[in-house]
Amino acid sequence: MAYKRTFIAIKIPLTEELTKVIGVLKNTLHASKIYWINENYSHITLNFLGNTSPEQIETVKKVIGNISKKHKVSEFELTGLGVFKHNGRPAVIWAGTKNYDGLNPLHKLCYAKDSTLCIIAGDNSNMLFLKSRNNEPENLSNKYALPKNIRFSDVIFLSNNRILVSTYGYYAFLLSNRRMIWLNDKFGLNDSTVTGFDYDKKLRLIAANTSGSRYLMKNETKIRNIRFVEIKDTVSTFDEIINYFRQNVQKKFQREFLVLIKDVDFSFRKDKYLNAEEQINLKKNLQPYDIILRRNEMQLTNIGIPGFWTHSGIFIGSLAILDRIFGGLALLNEQSPSAYIEENYPEVYGQLKDKTDLVIEAISEGVVIKPLEHIANSDYLVVLRTHLPKEDRFKSLMTAFEYFNTPYDFLFDFSNDNEVVCSELVYNSFRPHHDKTGVTFKMGEREGKPMLSPNDIARQYCQELKKDSGQLDVVYYFNAVSARKIKPEHYQNDFCKTLKK
Repeated sequence: MAYKRTFIAIKIPLTEELTKVIGVLKNTLHASKIYWINENYSHITLNFLGNTSPEQIETVKKVIGNISKKHKVSEFELTGLGVFKHNGRPAVIWAGTKNYDGLNPLHKLCYAKDSTLCIIAGDNSNMLFLKSRNNEPENLSNKYALPKNIRFSDVIFLSNNRILVSTYGYYAFLLSNRRMIWLNDKFGLNDSTVTGFDYDKKLRLIAANTSGSRYLMKNETKIRNIRFVEIKDTVSTFDEIINYFRQNVQKKFQREFLVLIKDVDFSFRKDKYLNAEEQINLKKNLQPYDIILRRNEMQLTNIGIPGFWTHSGIFIGSLAILDRIFGGLALLNEQSPSAYIEENYPEVYGQLKDKTDLVIEAISEGVVIKPLEHIANSDYLVVLRTHLPKEDRFKSLMTAFEYFNTPYDFLFDFSNDNEVVCSELVYNSFRPHHDKTGVTFKMGEREGKPMLSPNDIARQYCQELKKDSGQLDVVYYFNAVSARKIKPEHYQNDFCKTLKK
């Protein structure tokens, strides 16, 4: 199919005044090599459409025909000259206009994969047309009974039959087949004037730019999952947000950005699927030194972490439980575990004293000790238990305590442990040493550098399960979709299926 570079323009009548202006230009420029178009083809360019197919050109003609009949060219004033360049040299000379109040027929054109075309048109951007293959342009404002005084600002295709359109003063609309959803403050969009969208199709992330802020939305097929979340940062562009997930950029930006988006959740649910009642069942299955992996659906940080499982931590329990399980170990020299911790890790002891059900984990604040609920308020969660002897389990937990208050590693650099991420804390705590057996984790890769992600831990468990050489056991598993249907004997298979999601 042949494509043409296409403009929308209004022909200017060749008046005596226009002939004089063109004559002055020719005499002033003194450029014999300039090619002057025939004065009879003088025009005002309204829109540049780029490369368009004959079919698309016919569609644009029909839309313009519907809206241009009542308009007439008004008087205008020529002001200033400019050029369009090609290979760094002037290729087209143009004259600008001033005080022109005439027709501006097309404000936005958007194409779907199947060549469906959506057009914002009208001199007040008050018309919305859709042209499907082999169909006449359809006025969507009439089809969906949109407010008559509405003004559209932008439009994008989320799929061939789903359109997201923004407005000045009426929030946004999701148009799908014959259904219209008004995306207003009930969906988290608190600014009624949406000036435009940025859309990353690969990540399925939409940034809505409003008159006073910016919002992120995940492209979801189910209406109940649609949610706008305000971005409190006013400096970073949408491209910077996306680029963070694609490359290892400057540490300062990563730190600020991760802190910014760590709590961005596109769901409406304050409580995750693993609710308080289910957490009681979880606590019954936990022991100190257990490794916890979790995932929250519709969390923005999921995008930057490879795989399904996105966070990890190590269960501590309480001082009383540590005394009960590890009391009598030879390495304690008749000290109780709690006395040993108080002597060797006083800051950790202060965090554990008079508290129960605690977890040590690395988050954006650094390595912290938090209540179990902090990591367990999740949609998916699995607890892995090592086969290590009791003494090696205690040593692994003490190693984790050595990292307490260590800063978070925003560069995900496993080459040193001056800063650590969540899975790096697990890796370093359980790593084999000359005085303990440990767990040998197989490193993955990020940006060409060694890295162990929570998903790598899950994958290794499933690989070793097939070889009957496992270093870990699944002792608890929660699946947000079908947890109540899964029996403990089926935990392993269902857990491993998550790696395919």
